[in-house]
Amino acid sequence: MFFRVALALLAVLQDGAKQPDLELSPFHFPARVGGAASAFPSWLVADGSPALVATHFGEEDPFLELCWIEGATGHAGTLVTGQGWFLNWADFPAVAGLADGTRLVAWLELEPAHPHSYGTRFSILAPTWVNGDSMESRSLPRPLEEHRGPGEHGFVSLAPLDETRFLTLWLDGRAAADHDGDTRVYARTIDRAGVLGAETLVDARACSCCPTALVRLANGTHLAAWRDRSEEEVRDIALARFDGGHWSESELLHADGWEIDGCPVNGPRLAASPACVAATWYTGADGSVRVSFGDSRVRGFGAPIRVDDGSPEGRGDLAFLPDEQGPVAARGARVQST
Repeated sequence: MFFRVALALLAVLQDGAKQPDLELSPFHFPARVGGAASAFPSWLVADGSPALVATHFGEEDPFLELCWIEGATGHAGTLVTGQGWFLNWADFPAVAGLADGTRLVAWLELEPAHPHSYGTRFSILAPTWVNGDSMESRSLPRPLEEHRGPGEHGFVSLAPLDETRFLTLWLDGRAAADHDGDTRVYARTIDRAGVLGAETLVDARACSCCPTALVRLANGTHLAAWRDRSEEEVRDIALARFDGGHWSESELLHADGWEIDGCPVNGPRLAASPACVAATWYTGADGSVRVSFGDSRVRGFGAPIRVDDGSPEGRGDLAFLPDEQGPVAARGARVQST
């Protein structure tokens, strides 16, 4: 099994921006179980290095695997295994880590008592390797959300909060389960022992099936992004900041003005460097994938830069990497299985 990673380099120079160069690079994702199939890959930067997370399908249970990109090969380790998972191409598992190596892993499971419903699950993984390749869990799988009734809960984003805690963000369908309410954005903290902080309502009305994004900024605050849903069905990208104790009021990343009576299943992604923060998203206002940069220490983003070459599906990703030709570079990745 291997994945094809499309890397688009967008260098931000003092005299402006240029259109990205596109490079396609095959990457072999080692499956350690004979005959296992891989799906739902996602790209992340963990411990300063690029990595992929994918779901593998064993003979009985699916399992998540984290693979570090090390040249043409990589090292893979199993994160969690289980049964009854809700697996789909849009809402894939999430992983985040603390400086001591503790990892938080989140995925989705079906709710047998409620048809067409599913909820989040998370597990805390210890920073020790078992048998040379697999991390030992510190906690049994538990839901992020307090709600236990019917509804859809997912599109989880994770980020380290400080040395001992994580911050989580997700879409919550408890109010929409009866078709009269709206999908909401919730957040809460989790410490490395698995202790949950109080739920916080971040947005009372959001697009129901677009991925969320969450990133820690250089000043210790956090920036969250999701697809908003106005009363007029304008579904542009919303932002909110968390200062460690409180969430700010939400605001638009950019007023695209995309009005659509339905969920496009196309959410934003965020990345941050010590000096800069970047966002990428798709808008149907002109059918483009956009990237916008801002100062990680203050609010506000610059004018969007179109990075696609025509008729994109969206669903991009990006991460900051060192670049000798300019003060900032963002590298966006499109990952697909082949």
